[in-house]
Amino acid sequence: MKVTSIVLAGGKNTRLGRNKAIETIDSKSLIERVVERLSPLTSQLLIVTSRERSNVLAAGKAEILVDLYPDKGPLGGIYTGLMASRSSHSIVMACDMPFLNRALLSYMIQISASFDLIVPRLNNMVEPLHAVYSKDCLAPIEHLLKLGRLSLLELLTLVNVRYVEAEEINRFDPENLSFFNVNTEDDLEKARKLVKEGDSHDNYLCGSEVLRERQSVTVFLESENEILILLRSEYVSTYKGSWAGISGSIDDGRTADEQALVEIEEETSVSRGQVELVKKGKPLRITDEAHGVVKVVHPYLFLINDRSQIKTNWEHKEMRWIKPREIDNYETMPKLKETLARVLS
Repeated sequence: MKVTSIVLAGGKNTRLGRNKAIETIDSKSLIERVVERLSPLTSQLLIVTSRERSNVLAAGKAEILVDLYPDKGPLGGIYTGLMASRSSHSIVMACDMPFLNRALLSYMIQISASFDLIVPRLNNMVEPLHAVYSKDCLAPIEHLLKLGRLSLLELLTLVNVRYVEAEEINRFDPENLSFFNVNTEDDLEKARKLVKEGDSHDNYLCGSEVLRERQSVTVFLESENEILILLRSEYVSTYKGSWAGISGSIDDGRTADEQALVEIEEETSVSRGQVELVKKGKPLRITDEAHGVVKVVHPYLFLINDRSQIKTNWEHKEMRWIKPREIDNYETMPKLKETLARVLS
């Protein structure tokens, strides 16, 4: 289902001191990056801004709207966009969020039908400028505007809200870069660094092709200050003949934690009672153009007391215990060294 997208670009930008919507990251303005992310999900694209800025934004296919309620903050901009929307539900987005995750937004659209507002919630903080609003929000927003009460948090108390919780968000965006926004010079520099490093988020492009995102786990077993690596057999579909950890895609309905234990049992015949979690590392994003995917790898380190119990399955034809520093001596799956580093640091 395609919806209307409403991009809010009328803020005063007091912290940055200039119009951040047109600040560039790798030759693209912030607002161009937001529009680019939203376009595949969108049947109508609206940019809401102030009258004085309406002639400086590169609209492309977007329609520029001037705030119906000037100087009323995001609430006035949302009202303006919803009034012009041709859809029952609309994505509402700030113009300064360059790393939007299309998979997360698609999920939010899919669950929106029975609610007035779909809003992410992380660490007890809500993200009402990364949300899906229905037209049923128009009346309560107008009520608040006329009273001069401009808090988006107050709106949440007046409508039927579906919160998207951290566990749901992390299935699509484990690094939570969707909610990274640019308010200061430091934020702008960090965003430029992320883009330069190729860490810029979901639906990555390879030429004109969109790469699929796949969640997976990589588990390292530790014993006697050594880690286990496994040589992938000719029977696996990818990375034949490469050294790897215990790894696998996360099945639907499973958490990464549960999948890590399942992979240990399947690939080594070791029960979960024989291992102890040492560390869960920060997920690593790996672009694999050859296989058309971006992998989000969740790294784990487990301690096993009796390594003699390990019996590998058909996925591997050899196993070795090595010192972590020796990993450079092996031809491995992409970024295995970096994945290991996230559970050893």
